[in-house]
Amino acid sequence: MTAVEERPGTRPADLVAAGRFPLEKLVTHSEFGQIQEAVDDLLAGTAIKPVLLW
Repeated sequence: MTAVEERPGTRPADLVAAGRFPLEKLVTHSEFGQIQEAVDDLLAGTAIKPVLLW
């Protein structure tokens, strides 16, 4: 039991599965060689969650 009660269907995974959480708009993918561009985008606010691909 947690201190905060969960409402059914409000977990992030449930929201993504239901199409109510736009995860694809939050994540940007960059090749590892573009690490500086990914950091610059994060600092500029144009990327929320940069993910580097190896």
